Amino acid sequence: MHILGIFAFLLASSVCLADPGPGFTIHSINGPSNGSDEISIVIEYSYDGSHGDTVGAGARVVSGSNLEMQSYGFRPALLVKGERQVQRFVLSRPQRENSFRTDAVEVFSYVGGSFYFARKIVDYSIDWVAVPSLSSYENYGLEGFAIAYDVGDYAEAERVFDLWSKIDAVDVNGDQMLKHYMNSLMSRFKHDREGSIAKIRAWRSVRPNSIAAMLTEAWFWIAYAEHLHGRKAPDADTMSVIRQYQTKASIILNKTRPLTGRHPLWQIFQLKMAINAGLREKEVMRAFENAVLDQPKYPYLYIEAVQYLAKSDVPGRWRGINEIADRLDKAVSAINAGAYADLLDHAADSASNTVLDPFTTGYVSWPRTRDSWKALIQRYPSAYNLNRFASRACQAHDKDAFETALGKIGKRVSQGAWPPNLSLDLCRRRFLKES
Repeated sequence: MHILGIFAFLLASSVCLADPGPGFTIHSINGPSNGSDEISIVIEYSYDGSHGDTVGAGARVVSGSNLEMQSYGFRPALLVKGERQVQRFVLSRPQRENSFRTDAVEVFSYVGGSFYFARKIVDYSIDWVAVPSLSSYENYGLEGFAIAYDVGDYAEAERVFDLWSKIDAVDVNGDQMLKHYMNSLMSRFKHDREGSIAKIRAWRSVRPNSIAAMLTEAWFWIAYAEHLHGRKAPDADTMSVIRQYQTKASIILNKTRPLTGRHPLWQIFQLKMAINAGLREKEVMRAFENAVLDQPKYPYLYIEAVQYLAKSDVPGRWRGINEIADRLDKAVSAINAGAYADLLDHAADSASNTVLDPFTTGYVSWPRTRDSWKALIQRYPSAYNLNRFASRACQAHDKDAFETALGKIGKRVSQGAWPPNLSLDLCRRRFLKES
C-alpha cells in the first residue's frame, strides 16, 4: 500500500484510540501557539511495559482531516515500567506562504520488540505566520524517507529518495536533503542493528535494482564505521573492525557501480571511507578531488572535506579550508551565493580548537563571510539561519551585522543555532557594554 494510503487509514482510525499504542499514555503537551518556520513542543508520556521494553514516539502537525506530510521528532527510548518520559519535538510548518492555523498535533508510537504502530490526534492549535515560499521538498518533511522506510513502503521510499537526490533538494535552512536521509537512518541503525540490516536486505530482495536500497546497505556499514571512528584516532582493534565494515560497503558499491556510480552518495561514501580508514591527509584529499571531479556542484562533498580538515591540528588547515571554500563559491555562486558562509560555518563548528575562532583570528575573511551570510538568509530566512548569522556576527564583534540579524529574528530565538558558551542575550549584553 502507498504510504499516503497507510497514513490516511491510520488517521481515520486513530480518533477511537485512547492512546497511541498499547500501554502508552500521554500526560501533557506544551509549547508555543504560533510560529513561522518551526515550533518546539514538549510531550510528557509513559509506557507500562506491557508490549516489550522499547518505545518510540513522534509528533507532527495536522489540520482537521487533511494529512500534512511534515517533519517530525522520533525518539527511541528504553523506559522503566511506569516511568514518565519528557521529550521535545520540532514541528515544521506545512508548505504555504500565507498565514493559517492548524488545529491538532498527531502523536504516534512504535511500541515493543515486535512492530506496532499507532497514533492519536491531540487538539493543539498553532497559528503560522506568513513566510516566503519554501522548497517543494518540505512537503515530504525531514523524515519523509524514514517514514516510508519504517512502514516498509519501499516504492515511496525510493520516490522520496530520488527527489532528495537532486542538487536543489534542500530544507528551509538550505541543507541538502540527503543529509537528512543519512542522519535519520543513522539513528535507526544505532537503535536496532540486526533489525536494520535484515530490513535492508529484505528491501533489496524484493527490489533488486533499487539504487536507494543498494546505497542504503552501503551506508549501513559506513555509518557504523563512522560511529566507531569518532573524533579521536581509534586504536588498532577498533581500526580492524572499521576496515571489516568498510570492506563490506566497498563490495556493495563496486558491484553496483553501473547503477549507483553516478549518484552523489557514491562519491560521498568514498570520501567518508577514506576519512574513516585513517588515511593520510594527501590520500583523503585525493578522494575529495575525485569526488568533486564527478560532482563539482554538490555542496555536501565540500562540507565533508572541510569538516575533516577542521578537526585536525595542522597549522595550515585554514588555508586549505579557504581554498575549498573558494572552489565551492566559484562552482555554485550563481545558484547559491550563501554556500561560502555555510561551508565555513560547518568548518568552524568542527574545529578541534574552538578557542581559536576563525572569524576573529584572521583565518577567515569576515567581510566576505558576512556578505555571503546576507545572501544565505535572503534565500533561506529560517529562524536557525538568522540566529546562526547573529552568533557569527557576535563572534566577529560586528555590532551592525548582529543588530541587523537581531531585528529579523524578533521572537524566533533558536538556541540550538548558537555555539556553546554563547547566546543571543549574552551577545546583546556585550554590545550594550561597548556602546
